[in-house]
Amino acid sequence: DPLHMAIMDVLNEFKILTTELLRLEVNYKGELASFRKVLRSLMNKKVIASIREAKNRPNFLFLKKTKIDTSTLFHDFKTAEIALKLKSHPLNPIVTLAHNLDSKELIPDAILDFKKFKVFLELELSMKSETKLKKKITHYINTPSDVQIFYIFRLERDLLRYKEVIQTLMSKLNPTKRLELGERKFMLILDTEIHKEFDLKRAEVHMSGEKESLEKTLGLDKPSEDLT
Repeated sequence: DPLHMAIMDVLNEFKILTTELLRLEVNYKGELASFRKVLRSLMNKKVIASIREAKNRPNFLFLKKTKIDTSTLFHDFKTAEIALKLKSHPLNPIVTLAHNLDSKELIPDAILDFKKFKVFLELELSMKSETKLKKKITHYINTPSDVQIFYIFRLERDLLRYKEVIQTLMSKLNPTKRLELGERKFMLILDTEIHKEFDLKRAEVHMSGEKESLEKTLGLDKPSEDLT
């Protein structure tokens, strides 16, 4: 069944989604009730499963074969939701989430390949230890020049702490390396209402003492032909 295959392919790509997001991604045109019937059929066949993190949050759907960590459910779902939003960019990036990356050491939550450049996405819902933070940022400083790091936070205090660590580590580089990296190597993004649907207009990019929407940073406030 083509619809069954589409559902499986999307869940393999994004790991965990709500019914609504899955329905949109497979471009199902029928009624929601009909789509839920399809999902129940796949659950009965033990192809997919569902789990609810909390009473006030929706069911999350995933492939039965996928290893799910209940302690990171919300983080994993939000990463998938943000990746889906960014995937809709007119430049059509190829999206790969962490569970589909080969390496298991110092990998981002997701990689978006825009062909001419790549974005490493990190969703920071809790503060890392100082040691882990410095290790990962140092690793990212040494990534190729066509790689940008998007750090997304829900708390401004975490954003400011990361900014401080990044500035400290960057200050230790020689001037040529700092110039090569530029001010846009690390994009620090704040969304204090990330528990809601991720919004590119609401999410704020903090850089050089200024703020602008992620939508503007990505050029999505312009006609799509201006981006190609």
